[in-house]
Amino acid sequence: MPDDITILHLSDFHFRKNETTKVKFLDKLSKQVFDLILITGDLAEYKEAMNNCISKITNLKSIYGTYISFGNHDHYQYRWYSVLLSIIYNNKNLVHNSLTYIFDDLIKKIEKTNIKMLINKNTTVKIRGKNINLCGIDDYYAGNPSLEEAFSNINLNNFTILLSHRPDVISNEIASKADLILSGHTHGGQIILPFLTTIMMKTIGISKLYKEGLYLIDKKTKRDFPKLYICSGIGTSRFHNFRLFSPPSVAIIKIKFTF
Repeated sequence: MPDDITILHLSDFHFRKNETTKVKFLDKLSKQVFDLILITGDLAEYKEAMNNCISKITNLKSIYGTYISFGNHDHYQYRWYSVLLSIIYNNKNLVHNSLTYIFDDLIKKIEKTNIKMLINKNTTVKIRGKNINLCGIDDYYAGNPSLEEAFSNINLNNFTILLSHRPDVISNEIASKADLILSGHTHGGQIILPFLTTIMMKTIGISKLYKEGLYLIDKKTKRDFPKLYICSGIGTSRFHNFRLFSPPSVAIIKIKFTF
């Protein structure tokens, strides 16, 4: 329908140096036109792969803009023992001290493009007479997130979308101001086997109750919360570079206004 607002939601690219399959897929996707493109982080596994990923994103077509919030892999380049530290110790500083900081370089590269960054901030986009609030926060673990800043001075009468790399944001009451939360980070579990999947979900820091897809009710407290959509993404972890019973994906979301 012409009044529908069409959103392309992308997440967790995890680009490496040679990405023939991902490049071909994104090239095909670039032949379509969307109202909005919304990205929830984790662009590259290696600093050297940033340019290739950013180039492919900028080739995608959106009428009203491309917006991004960032994930943990946008802040740091991980090493093999970082995963072990994250499993054994629940110590943010210990894990981060084992990593290579790359966020400043990424920001400088994106500033040269048409991609708009939402780091603890918001903006309003008018699409066919409807005002849409777009809010974004920094990564919940690797960054410095502030939902207070992300929702500062917005008109909550508008339809409001929150971009948060990690779905953990649902535990914060401020996030309930959004009508729709878009997240990634989980890779849909990536490896769907009882033991390995549990380990994977532990390392990424969220309940195994939330892997991918649409959620309407908090499975722990049974309380209502805004619609949460988790995109399993198109990439994989550096240390588990394959998927099993968890295919890669992007999401095309259509919002229909009835007023």
